[in-house]
Amino acid sequence: MTNGPLKPPNYTDPTPRPVPAFGKRADRTYLNAVETFAPFAALVVVAHIAGKASAMTAFWATCFFWLRLTHAVVYLLGIPYVRTIVFTLGFVSVAGIFWEVIK
Repeated sequence: MTNGPLKPPNYTDPTPRPVPAFGKRADRTYLNAVETFAPFAALVVVAHIAGKASAMTAFWATCFFWLRLTHAVVYLLGIPYVRTIVFTLGFVSVAGIFWEVIK
């Protein structure tokens, strides 16, 4: 929307157009989700391969999913303190899966 309709000059002029604050938050939300997914996915795979998958690991994985979804919504809306709390709880979920794997 910031560049308008696609026109031939847009192909030759790669000058970045200004992005609204919502667009910047959406980009950071996406990057944050990608960065936090890798440790989560690795731990879930390790828990499964090690035979440590249980109701508790399923609980932590479910918590992680819902907390990350909440984090994305809160991040997009630009709510500062709630975003930090929800992010921290998502980290606790990953730590919970890690704890189940090592115990």
